[in-house]
Amino acid sequence: MEMKYIYTLSIFFLFFRQEASSQAKNPVKWHSDIKQINEGRFLLILRATVENGWHIYASSQPEGAISIPTHIELDNNIERIGVLKEIGKKEEQRISSDGLQYYYSGTVNFVQVIRLKEKSIESVKCRVIYMACTEEECLPAKVYSFSISLKEIDKKN
Repeated sequence: MEMKYIYTLSIFFLFFRQEASSQAKNPVKWHSDIKQINEGRFLLILRATVENGWHIYASSQPEGAISIPTHIELDNNIERIGVLKEIGKKEEQRISSDGLQYYYSGTVNFVQVIRLKEKSIESVKCRVIYMACTEEECLPAKVYSFSISLKEIDKKN
């Protein structure tokens, strides 16, 4: 009976340790910035700095890719103008004989022109959903939420 208890306890601690270590991993650091283009239009810049050995996936993936692409969600009071631009070294990962997926390591900027639907908006709120992986493991998808005040933008630019 005692051996069964020790075995069960050992399994529990092993599982708990693995869960705690995977929850503590955060290999991607995000920085957000905004620049005014003209009245009501802004350039939203999201910079991901990815730790060595890790990568995040591009926002657009070919059919058959198994990764979770990086996705940017904007508040309803903000409109996208044009397509999201990704500035970084895009790399290919072969997932099968005829399948690819794209990712970034190091630093990548996600740049989007946006328009405010109302002049009274005082901040831009956004969420980035992304998945970080190495060659051996992938972390569950994470969300980076942020809010950038527009009150001081004239002083910044």
